[in-house]
This record gives sequence, structure tokens and C-alpha cells, in this order.
Amino acid sequence: MSTPTRAPALTTAGLVAGLLAAANIWLGLSIAFGDQGLVTRDRLAAEAAAIQADLETLVARQAKLERRIELMKPETLDLDLLEERAREMLGYARPDEIVAEIREGEFAEFQ
Repeated sequence: MSTPTRAPALTTAGLVAGLLAAANIWLGLSIAFGDQGLVTRDRLAAEAAAIQADLETLVARQAKLERRIELMKPETLDLDLLEERAREMLGYARPDEIVAEIREGEFAEFQ
């Protein structure tokens, strides 16, 4: 008669191997999806690129406005720029010019 076989008892080596496997899985998930993981890094890199693009746009706009301000100073007043702004803002025209007023919405097919 044969003796019944028993399931092998959980050994210390098996327990250590299981814990190491669980730690590896946890570490891998943490590296990929954690607060400082790869997914978060990619999202932050995309946000940083968008903010950098906005910054570059704003810096270019600021430089353009500073050039216009410089042209409006009394020492460097550009008469053409002054005339352009006066015509635009105040509706000025020279006596020998013909002015045609186009209301918004009219002639939309030509735009």
C-alpha cells in the first residue's frame, strides 16, 4: 500500500520568491502610473511644451508692442504711424480723399 502524497509545504524560499514577484509588480506599476511615473512625466512634458509656446507668443507680442511704443515717443515719433492711428481711431481723412464706409456684414461675399 502506498502512502498518500501531501502537498509540499510552503517553504521560505517560495515565500521570498512570491514576495519579490509582488514587489516587482508593484514597483513596475508605480514606475509607470505613479505620481512621478512615466505617464505623469509625459503629461507634464506636454503641458510644459504648451506653456512654452504660449510664452514665446507672449514675448513676441510684447516685443511688437514695445517697438510701437518706442515709435510713439516724442524723440522718435514716426509721423506715418501717428497719421495711421489718427485715421483709424478718429476717422480722419484728407480733403482730397474719397471715403467709402462699409458696415459690418455688407459685402461679406468679398471677404
